Amino acid sequence: MAGWNGTLDDWQEYQDSFRLQAGLSFAIDAWIPGSRKDLAWRQLHESGQSLRQNYQTALTASRDEIHSLWLDLSLQADSLTLSNRQLDLAERIYQRTVQNYQQGNASLLDLESAQLDWSAAQQSRLSAQYQYLALLIDLGYALQLDWREWLGALNP
Repeated sequence: MAGWNGTLDDWQEYQDSFRLQAGLSFAIDAWIPGSRKDLAWRQLHESGQSLRQNYQTALTASRDEIHSLWLDLSLQADSLTLSNRQLDLAERIYQRTVQNYQQGNASLLDLESAQLDWSAAQQSRLSAQYQYLALLIDLGYALQLDWREWLGALNP
């Protein structure tokens, strides 16, 4: 701040004064260890570090979950293929048993057993399809995708 003052109190004597001021001010509170601003800055820094660590933990957990779901989906796809083959085999056995029963070469108990095995294979395939679909939905959820769009893209 600079200024100029001139006063004339006594008419007989002329007085003049000049005052020049320069100043520099800055807050040293943040540079003093243990001060309020220093503690606030440290708390902010620690909060940022904590958030960064939480983000890394969540990211790792998400990657692990997606990888696990992908492996489960792969295993379930193999299980679905196996259940389809079991159903085909059970159906052929049932048809062959029906032919043998009509020719008199198989008993009614054999026919009912083949029909029960065929029904069990159908139920097994439906269960495998349901589990596969549930894993697809879980994977879509983990990837934050709408399951309708996710399944629509798989089955155009």
